[in-house]
Amino acid sequence: MMTQANSEPYRQALVSSMQTRGSVRSDTIIQAFLRIPREAFVPFFYQRRPASRKLEWERLDSSHEQYLELIYRDEPLVTRVDERGWPISSSSQPSVMALMLEALDLKSGQHVLEIGTGTGYNAALLATITGQPEHVTTVDINPQITAHAQRALHTVIGPGVHVFLGDGIFGYDAKGPYERIIATASAPTIPSAWLHQLAPGGKLVMDLQGSLASSLLVLEKQGQSVNGMLFDTPLYFMPLISDHIAHPSAHIDYARYLRQPCREAAHLEKEHPFPLLLQQDAFRWFLQWNIPGCQIRERELSGKQEKHIFLIDSRRQTILRFLQEERGWQVSVYGPQPLWTDVQHLYEQWKQAGKPEKRSDYAVQIQGKSIILSTAHLIIPLAENA
Repeated sequence: MMTQANSEPYRQALVSSMQTRGSVRSDTIIQAFLRIPREAFVPFFYQRRPASRKLEWERLDSSHEQYLELIYRDEPLVTRVDERGWPISSSSQPSVMALMLEALDLKSGQHVLEIGTGTGYNAALLATITGQPEHVTTVDINPQITAHAQRALHTVIGPGVHVFLGDGIFGYDAKGPYERIIATASAPTIPSAWLHQLAPGGKLVMDLQGSLASSLLVLEKQGQSVNGMLFDTPLYFMPLISDHIAHPSAHIDYARYLRQPCREAAHLEKEHPFPLLLQQDAFRWFLQWNIPGCQIRERELSGKQEKHIFLIDSRRQTILRFLQEERGWQVSVYGPQPLWTDVQHLYEQWKQAGKPEKRSDYAVQIQGKSIILSTAHLIIPLAENA
């Protein structure tokens, strides 16, 4: 294994800070972070230009005098941006990586599948922990990403790690089953292929990310039964890119929605729980599974000094608008669905479930082709295309 001695003090400082905060506890994971040089996998990254209102980036590489210091901060690093300036790949925040690795509980000699190769840094950590690089399989849909990761892994680890180009939603059946599966890209559901490729007694760790909120999900497979738990810590991974998973569009054509007929209208007094309830994380977590793909935005329209809060249901082409007035809020719904009525019903369901505040309040079960989040009995379909 190749290491870079000049970064060793930075690695030690990073690990010490993660230990102090309790992000990492296991000796095998600590040793992996100490041994693997992050800079070998992140030869450059992008940083937002100071005071820039637009997505403007500057590219930093090893020629920067503070490069190693920046690389070993406990922060995510943007490694690729598209033509619009949107980040499309990153090296995850080390403490979040450590959190997932702790939850994964990877043992020496176990086979592990990683969904979302990224820079290859996490795959190198996995290879170090399992002790047998040939037991590590990693898959990514981007050919440039897999090519870079394969080169870096070979340089740092040597031969062994299997890097494959493909749609991560399908996992990689040829090397399965796996005692451990870890997804380092977020998804709004669990692909059935991952469950199929998970060995009995195996564990799957992923970022379950709806349109409004996320959580670390840990599943265990016992025979044909799959159960798990959610952690309260939100994660912020790049979304899993797949032709079989739809993600909400970043662009919303408000004018088009608001040109539709007004279906519902109401006035809310200031003490009404809405619309401020839409900003509460616990309710947002509940709401997103009942209105899949919904988005919440605050903005001003046409330069007016008026506060608007929108709930957008793009799948049903309907928008719910809260317009702030002196005495409260004006509620209007534009589109074919009674979205205000729906949201009020969901609020009543959430209250009846005890207003669960934490992700950990929901136990997770896989039943047939559905993910069941108990307490409020939320149902999320599995991704069956896989």
